[in-house]
Amino acid sequence: MLFSGFYEQVHLGVIYRKNTHRRFCRWRDKGVWEKLLEILIDEPDYEWLIIDAAHCKVHPHAAGARGGNQTMSRTKGGLTRKYIWPWMRMVCHSEYFTEGTRADCSQAGTLIEGVDADFLLADRAYDTDEIIEQATTQGMTAIIPPKKNRKQQREYDKHLYKQRHLVENAFLHLKRWRGIATRYAKNTASLLAAVQIRCIFLWAKILAKNS
Repeated sequence: MLFSGFYEQVHLGVIYRKNTHRRFCRWRDKGVWEKLLEILIDEPDYEWLIIDAAHCKVHPHAAGARGGNQTMSRTKGGLTRKYIWPWMRMVCHSEYFTEGTRADCSQAGTLIEGVDADFLLADRAYDTDEIIEQATTQGMTAIIPPKKNRKQQREYDKHLYKQRHLVENAFLHLKRWRGIATRYAKNTASLLAAVQIRCIFLWAKILAKNS
């Protein structure tokens, strides 16, 4: 019954019982969801590090958090928030949430810091000198198409770049749950916990197929 309540909260975005909500918040604050996710995957593959960002709409109920709205901004279409997602780091609790109007590349440096990978795959939004230099310093080959306004165009492996669709697939699977496709949580920590719960279900399904 307990996990059924968590499932309904994240998957369906429905209002849950107070007892279930209290348990959800306690486990969130103690890092239980994060630890469960780490247990499922103990040997992540960092040959490719693929990063990207996605937007989601914010439900009116998500506004009005104590101290002001958290990681959301107003656009022509209403309130939005953005999460930047590293496909191969989803097992390492590395979700970054920003306002929807913030540039994708602004969080990339923190996102890839300390990661030992062979290749960094990203789209043109991440084609900055700072990101390329950081990736090179960390021993990664940047597979990022150059922006058209670059004075000196940079070559990249177009064949390997095709693998970037994996991060798009990750967003697709994440947003199949209503509670993530549309933000209902007032606190960013609760939204992060919802993403972690979704990842737990995804990895459990993967491991069940491979067993």
